[in-house]
Amino acid sequence: MDYEIDDSSQSDVLNLLLEPNENIYLQPDSIISKTYNLKEKISNKKTLWEKLATEKEKYTLTEVYTKDESGVLTISPPYPGSIKALDVNELRIESSSFLAVNSSANLELKTKEFFKSEDLNLIDIKNIDYIFCSGYHGVIEIELEENQRTIINEKYLLALDKSVEYNKLYSADSKHVLLGPGKIYLHTQKIR
Repeated sequence: MDYEIDDSSQSDVLNLLLEPNENIYLQPDSIISKTYNLKEKISNKKTLWEKLATEKEKYTLTEVYTKDESGVLTISPPYPGSIKALDVNELRIESSSFLAVNSSANLELKTKEFFKSEDLNLIDIKNIDYIFCSGYHGVIEIELEENQRTIINEKYLLALDKSVEYNKLYSADSKHVLLGPGKIYLHTQKIR
């Protein structure tokens, strides 16, 4: 899939070229424009997720697909900031920071399993060919070496490699100790 991240305005937009018979999962309500031949379908928990943490989960994704012709799709993140293409095979990404992923990826929503926060839902994604995320006013990337530690505030968390281990400092606090190896991606401003 060909793409271009347009950073010419205050907030980045992502232009995607879908080839014939190609499809992609997107964050809901992220489409700015699309060529007429591209089709949309909402995938909810029953059609998208095999098993969710709770039955009350309302999370959905938009699937965009084409049949015989290629098409152009322009999408925008839910808040101002930058878009980043990540070169990973597996990732844990905060649900509102996820922007787009190949349709063959395996997604599993993890509500409150990792950081035990009411506000933080992470999606485990495997078999990634390409993935795009959005950072509120920008993205900071931290690479941890083997057994290297860092402390983060979960309100800035965008994504982390599945190899990164984590522990909460205090039960009433939003700070966590993360242990490498692996990469951590943070928003430059908190979104919650």
